Amino acid sequence: MTVFSNEDEAEHVRKIFQWKLEGLGNYIIAKKLIESKVPTRQNSNWRGVTVDGIIKNKIYKGIREWNKDDLENYFEVNLDKYIIDPELWDKVNKVYKENIKNVGKKQQFNYLLDDILYCGKCGQKYFGKKRVQSTDSSYRCRGMVKFANHVCRDNRGVNIEKMDTFVIKHLFENKSLKELLINAPKNEGELSVLRQNLADLTKKKDAEIKNKNKLYKLLSNPDLEYDDQLINDYTKSKNKLGKLTDEINELSQKIAEVGNLKRNDLTKTLIESYTKDIDFGILKKLVNSLIERIEIDYDRKPSSHGGVFQFKIKYKNFEESSLFMSKSTLYEYFWIGYNRTQSITPEDLEEDREMEKGILSYKFKINSEEDYLNYLKENSLELKDEENPWSKNFIGNEISTSMNEKIIFTKEELINVN
Repeated sequence: MTVFSNEDEAEHVRKIFQWKLEGLGNYIIAKKLIESKVPTRQNSNWRGVTVDGIIKNKIYKGIREWNKDDLENYFEVNLDKYIIDPELWDKVNKVYKENIKNVGKKQQFNYLLDDILYCGKCGQKYFGKKRVQSTDSSYRCRGMVKFANHVCRDNRGVNIEKMDTFVIKHLFENKSLKELLINAPKNEGELSVLRQNLADLTKKKDAEIKNKNKLYKLLSNPDLEYDDQLINDYTKSKNKLGKLTDEINELSQKIAEVGNLKRNDLTKTLIESYTKDIDFGILKKLVNSLIERIEIDYDRKPSSHGGVFQFKIKYKNFEESSLFMSKSTLYEYFWIGYNRTQSITPEDLEEDREMEKGILSYKFKINSEEDYLNYLKENSLELKDEENPWSKNFIGNEISTSMNEKIIFTKEELINVN
């Protein structure tokens, strides 16, 4: 008996159940179907999950299920036709469940840096993939793995143990970094901009509250309660108010982080909390508390003798960042520079603002914001408000300090967090 008019499809289902009864796995069955050029209903490739869905589907033993995702309203209807004998269906599914139980829990691995590593070419996150039977364990860009012709195809993954060891040694064993961070000045310039933005958002929220209340009173009028345009305006105002509230909360949190007087002392405590026998969960929290992101770039130029990695480390709650270079072997890391991404004090900010205006005037005859915007438009350049010296969001110029230090370790010194 068959539920389908297409007997070929019914025969393929019977083969799947027979192979399953013989002990074949879902992915092996999927491979056999692909090799036999058996089409799927959606004209896509066979996968293990597709086979799994067929094995568990009661329709093949003559039972149609309704509301499968709603336990309270779930019910079954017995059909007078089936593809797989109900006894055989029950037998296969019983064996299937037992085999799943006997497989055991898949081995789990710890990935220290998978929340903070980013591709310097496409911006996507790196993810960790560790293999038990192979030395090919690495953090790799998601875009590079998913798409064959991705923009970051020339980038490379980094060995997990080498990258973990480098970061741990940089954060917790390097005296220079500790001194730089605990003595870093609080960013009064950024605080001033953030506080002004908060004040502007608060004014917008107050105005929107008045607008929402006005619309609500209008809706209370029996003659207007079914006015579609009025209902639409009220809904928009309510949604806008919710977004403004979220923005204010995020900005308030940012101000608290940047303006934290105890930030440098807290950083000192975090760095000194590391011990070699530290629990992995605590170690990961320490790393995530100190580093916001690490951007990874790889240069494949022939002159680089096998390629060179570049690592840009942005420290959390600081305007500071570091630039490291390493050969593809990843045992030596050269600390090239320590950068401050913007002006720290209001005085520095104003000095940078006047300097930038002077350079624009001397080089390009730009003497006003109107001239600046026209210049960008004429040259098809992107407007970056933080680079506009006439904007209140101008952040000043980056300052870089040469470090000329190294982090070196051997294979025997590699740190394994698993």
